[in-house]
Amino acid sequence: MVGDIQLDEALWQRLIELSGAAVLLTDVDGTIQFVNQRFTEVSGYSSEDVIGKTPSLLNSGRTPPALHKQIWARIRDGKIWRGRILNRNKAGGLYWAMQSIAPIHNAQGRMTRFLSVSDNISEWLNRDSNQHGFYDSETGVGNHHLLELDIAAELQRKDFSPCELVLVEFTNKVGGKVIAKVLAERLSLVAGNGGSIYRLSKRRFAVLLTQSARSIREFSLQAPSVLNESVTLGFDQIIPRLFIGAAHGLNGSFSKDELLARAEESLEEAKGRTTIGNLFSRDQSDVGDEELFEDLCAGLDNNQLHLAAQSIVDQASGRVAAIEFLLRWQHPQLGYISPLRIISVAEKYGYLYKIAIYVVERILTTMPKNVLHDSTTCLAINFNLPQITNRVLINDVLQMIDGAGVERSRFIFEVTETEALPVDAKDAADIFQWVRDQGVILALDDFGAGYSTLDYLSQFQVDIVKLDRNLLMDINQNERRRMTFKAMLKLCQNLGATVVVEGIETKEQLEFIKQLGVTNLLLQGYYLFRPCDLSDDSVEMMEVLNAK
Repeated sequence: MVGDIQLDEALWQRLIELSGAAVLLTDVDGTIQFVNQRFTEVSGYSSEDVIGKTPSLLNSGRTPPALHKQIWARIRDGKIWRGRILNRNKAGGLYWAMQSIAPIHNAQGRMTRFLSVSDNISEWLNRDSNQHGFYDSETGVGNHHLLELDIAAELQRKDFSPCELVLVEFTNKVGGKVIAKVLAERLSLVAGNGGSIYRLSKRRFAVLLTQSARSIREFSLQAPSVLNESVTLGFDQIIPRLFIGAAHGLNGSFSKDELLARAEESLEEAKGRTTIGNLFSRDQSDVGDEELFEDLCAGLDNNQLHLAAQSIVDQASGRVAAIEFLLRWQHPQLGYISPLRIISVAEKYGYLYKIAIYVVERILTTMPKNVLHDSTTCLAINFNLPQITNRVLINDVLQMIDGAGVERSRFIFEVTETEALPVDAKDAADIFQWVRDQGVILALDDFGAGYSTLDYLSQFQVDIVKLDRNLLMDINQNERRRMTFKAMLKLCQNLGATVVVEGIETKEQLEFIKQLGVTNLLLQGYYLFRPCDLSDDSVEMMEVLNAK
């Protein structure tokens, strides 16, 4: 029984076969039991291809998982779902389908199947968007001209039925075109069959919800979980940052301009609650990761983030052996943002690739030319584990170095070990060796700070080990700490690694290290050289390098 109509099984199947729509029938667990010929024509899948499988084989990979959960929850609750969805055919091509999914009950009222009826509307969308001036050329959705026409058509009904306008604006500074296309698709999915989507400007969309669509409240509750899914941009995952405003009215009781004005006011109010403004002073503790990530994107675009350079000294000669580049961010309202928080936010929102490329680009474009090309000083760049195990990122960095005409052998890739590996240990070991095979120097940073220090050192081949600064704390007053420091130093040397002692901040710490009588040590810390800004007019840095 579908609704209140009971049909003979054979007659029902014959009607489905004759239908001009693609029909798919599953059991209550989602296992496909039947498809008609039109389904095969649209999807490319024959009946033999799909019987016994699930509709997930049509998944485009671009539909947010949250939407699939919403669909299943709705139809299992005995309700019909209607909407536009992006599918993938057997040949791998994408197509839009206007789809309805309904639960089917037997004579006893028990839910036994789900019936999906859909039409391929891609050709229609493409044809209309090309032939008329009412569609956005980049996304295929309506533009502001079509929105005004549709609002006018709603007003002409004068039946006092609900009519609602939602404005959605994203503020991401990067990836605008990609994010716009994805949001157009997601808005169509969330709005359902009764909602129409329009693109009003580069970063603003409108959704017109009519009497057959979801209410503003239901839309606003469901939209964030779908719209805030990350968007793939190159090798990064970007989280869209959205503001939503809405206006509600009854047909016949308001004008088109009034509805648009109300929605605009609502959107501005939403933006005012969380907008970043130069007139407001904010405390870092009050700023969430999402808001800080938006600031980070803007900061990278505006070159707010800069590099500091700290020298690493050869103990035997006293000369500068290497320069480590440290990422710094002086936020215009929040002040100094720690590198740990920068990396944490970048990792959370899939921006590690962008950060690494930014750092390397700044080094290659800001370093004095004579230091970059004529010096033998090594240049040290920090990577965390997700970055160093990303072969695409490392290859791109190496290409940048080669393009600048700098020898790879002068670069030290420093890897922090204070976090879990993003891949298994064997794969990580292979990647570490691959990085070394590219001609750069590989260093294990902050050794002694993390939970897996000995495990990493035993599994991974590295050229340099940097002892964490905490190992030097109270070194002159704590015999147990001195014993630990000496043991770690000897272990690293036995493994054939050059050792950098970090965190030398006092004369006493330096004297203790000298008294050990260990050769081939490299030293780093505020007592020797403080970090200085990396810039063309950095006199301190030039003096350090020219002292060689």
